Amino acid sequence: RSAQLSRVGIDVVVYNATISACEKSSSWRVALELFDDVGKLTLSPSVVTFNSSISCLAKGKQWSRALQSLNSMRFAGLQPDTITYNASINACAKGHAWVGALTLLNEMQGLKVNPNVITYSACASACGSGQQWAFALNLLHSMKSNIVRPNSTT
Repeated sequence: RSAQLSRVGIDVVVYNATISACEKSSSWRVALELFDDVGKLTLSPSVVTFNSSISCLAKGKQWSRALQSLNSMRFAGLQPDTITYNASINACAKGHAWVGALTLLNEMQGLKVNPNVITYSACASACGSGQQWAFALNLLHSMKSNIVRPNSTT
């Protein structure tokens, strides 16, 4: 099958785009099938492949699966970036998993992955869904000390 796909020019970039399209149509199950196909073929998933999958799972409110994908990414030897963490934190926010969101924020800071306004907004959303206003307020102070400008969402 992979030889056939190679002849027609299907590569990981095509899979990334297709997984991203699944996110836009809220088809997280199809996205997971496509992600599995990448692993079954001789293609290696990239950071973009994982990011697209995690974003799709976040949109589908599959926060636990999104975190499993994040762990799989690490196991594959790929370094999560700000986009990876933002998608993972967003998944936690949609799943009302505020502790997971704050844990990921602390982790990314420890790994010197720079959080941005999207990161803090997703964490604040997670804290809001968990009725953790004190943590949300601390995030606002943290943003200011890290020179990240709040927006209307934060």
